[in-house]
Amino acid sequence: MLDVKQMDMEILVATIERLEQAYRAGTPEVSDAEFDHVFLAELQRRDSTHPLLDRVGAEGDFGAGKVVHPSPMLSTVKAYTSEEVEAYTRKVHAAALAVGIDPDSLQFRITAKLDGMAARFDGTVLVTRGDGLKGNDITSAIQKGVVMDAPGVGEIVMPTAYFETNLSENLKNPRNVVVGAVGADVVNQDAQEALEAGAIRFVNYRSLHAISCDGVTLIEKLEEFTREVLRETEYPVDGIVIEVEDETVKLKMGANNHHHRWMIAKKTKGEHAIVTVVGIDWSTGRSGRVTPTVVIEPVELSGATITRVVAHHAGNVKAQGIGPGAELRILRSGEVIPFIDEVIKPAESVEIPTQCPACGGELRWERDFIVCFDVNCDAQCIRQLWHFFDILGNLDLFGQKSIEKLVQHGHRDLLTIYGLTAADFEACGFGAKQAENLVVELERSRTDAVEDWRWLGAMGIHFLGRGTARRLLKVHPIHSLNEVSMEDIDAIDGFGSVVAPSIYQDIQDRWPTMEGLLALKFNLVMSQDAGEGVLTGKRVVFTGAMERPRKEMEAEATRLGAEVQKSVSKNTDWLITGNKVGPSKLAKAEKLGVEIVPVADYENRIR
Repeated sequence: MLDVKQMDMEILVATIERLEQAYRAGTPEVSDAEFDHVFLAELQRRDSTHPLLDRVGAEGDFGAGKVVHPSPMLSTVKAYTSEEVEAYTRKVHAAALAVGIDPDSLQFRITAKLDGMAARFDGTVLVTRGDGLKGNDITSAIQKGVVMDAPGVGEIVMPTAYFETNLSENLKNPRNVVVGAVGADVVNQDAQEALEAGAIRFVNYRSLHAISCDGVTLIEKLEEFTREVLRETEYPVDGIVIEVEDETVKLKMGANNHHHRWMIAKKTKGEHAIVTVVGIDWSTGRSGRVTPTVVIEPVELSGATITRVVAHHAGNVKAQGIGPGAELRILRSGEVIPFIDEVIKPAESVEIPTQCPACGGELRWERDFIVCFDVNCDAQCIRQLWHFFDILGNLDLFGQKSIEKLVQHGHRDLLTIYGLTAADFEACGFGAKQAENLVVELERSRTDAVEDWRWLGAMGIHFLGRGTARRLLKVHPIHSLNEVSMEDIDAIDGFGSVVAPSIYQDIQDRWPTMEGLLALKFNLVMSQDAGEGVLTGKRVVFTGAMERPRKEMEAEATRLGAEVQKSVSKNTDWLITGNKVGPSKLAKAEKLGVEIVPVADYENRIR
């Protein structure tokens, strides 16, 4: 199994984010098992409060714009063993006892876990899950030919039989076809034929074959029930979903920002195969690190033809003897690209690149990584720019393809990009309307409120992610970071002598760019201003339609000292309500004793 313990924190976080994005794009690089038990487990070990552990993975921008979900579309926590399912039922039973319900009376609903594209249909508008709070409007998919089930929450999928009969010889996964059919402006021939055949469908989860039983029977017959619900499902699946049906128990168990606690997904076990290595592909990231992907002889595994596995870093390739002729044991669980479980027979020789595959620059070793230090490397430039806009998170349209166009036309730094006009964008090959929209998005990224720690984290400073940026800016304001010494950084709790020199040097190197961007007057919510206002100590949740933009109100509340939460919990002080508030959120606030504050009353209080 891949060893992530030698990754520094920046690389670990960047890898997790990249793997999430690849999955959402329909091109997963690792199995769910590896993602959960290798990458996320290591992040949990290092920083149990890291925001990535409490977040629904976001997807790329496509469709007709963003739509806010009336209630969050959350992920489902995963289990891989019957012991984990049993532990889940014990938590449910404990919650039942806490609200005076006999645990033996509880019923659990078991359905197949579809392997498609999660979405919500309100009868008119079709929206992807997105980041859980808002998704992409893909209503156009209905006009394209996606067959619609009853309104509700569900998944866009393709029947397994259609895929195996018509597409499996040339394609690896039906989910890829679904994503392409829904998200692409121009649909390819395979997807078009599937649409015309009615083979791409939105399926409401409540339409699936289901089994209901008590908790004892669930554990006793887990495997039998799993076989039944999977047998009765005509779509690709990668496990089952189990949820308690009692609404009072659901309310008691609640949710975090990532998943409902009253629901669990039991994943299907992965399959192994012994494979032979053909070669290794190397790619350059934003930090200049060149990472490997192992190319193997094709092998059928869990219903898919596997040709590539991830190999982590050059040190891993060298230490384990991964090269042409090596024999590996690989594990796959539900997705396309598996991970290396064991090197059975090392290669006779292993070749590590000495030149960057993107620019041809010299590579040098930095611990277990080989690194390109050529500042003119296009691959690094593209990834760095993409990282800034992705982490900043308050604008659309600046995806990797758009950035590639800009870099190809010589626009290689943020200050230049922020100075581009619509005519400049058109000269890079963008359409007139898109060029105008790109200018508007750049303006919005400066005027919309954004936390200073998020802005600093987007700069790509080595060892300075969003969490460490927040700690740094609590002590030293962002406009004077160029005056902060290495010793000042070393003295901050959680930094130390290992990372301080790197952070200090990167800030000095990037300061001209940072100073130029700050001069553009980004609407930054300052960390040093938080906790010093009339809302100091208050934990608040905003819900419903507001007269002012929600982000603006949340940023203002933060400046006034509040901790802004995404969902109501027993620790929430105020639920601030606008128009069209869902009854379930109000009921939860009332049950937990949270004060409900109409937005007009809230505005009066803070004034």
